[in-house]
Amino acid sequence: GTRTLRVDVRIIAATNRNLSQMVAEGKFREDLYYRLNVVPFVVPPLRARRDDIPELARHFAEIACAENGRRTKSFDDGALAAFDRYPWPGNVRQLQNVVRSIVVLHDGEQVTPDMIPREISIKAGAARFNLATPVIEAPQAPAKAPEPTAAVIRPLEALAGVEVRAH
Repeated sequence: GTRTLRVDVRIIAATNRNLSQMVAEGKFREDLYYRLNVVPFVVPPLRARRDDIPELARHFAEIACAENGRRTKSFDDGALAAFDRYPWPGNVRQLQNVVRSIVVLHDGEQVTPDMIPREISIKAGAARFNLATPVIEAPQAPAKAPEPTAAVIRPLEALAGVEVRAH
């Protein structure tokens, strides 16, 4: 039909941008800003709410374990310390994905520092914790050259007409 229906709608919008600044710069419509900005609710980034990290990590582990048919994992102090030192640029979603990854990739009932992905450990200043992820190490100084064998020395002596000694 052509009948008009009255509806009561609430819109919840989220952004990580400063909309009031964008309005001032002419990059966001002012009328839309005021329509959306009825009840502003600011959630600080995870790095500003470090006390929430252990509880969120446990919550995400519980969910991931249930989804993957695994026993719920706890977190040891070293793992939580590494999580606390990491800046979490991807915010809560990144923490959720890291915990999900740990649950899927590692057995055991407790999350330990060696289970934390290498990039998290390194940026958290906790690279020494990560023993599970393979690391490409810089080549070491070459080993001492092996002593030449008689099969090498005799032909050299014959060619040069001198006695060759291995050092």
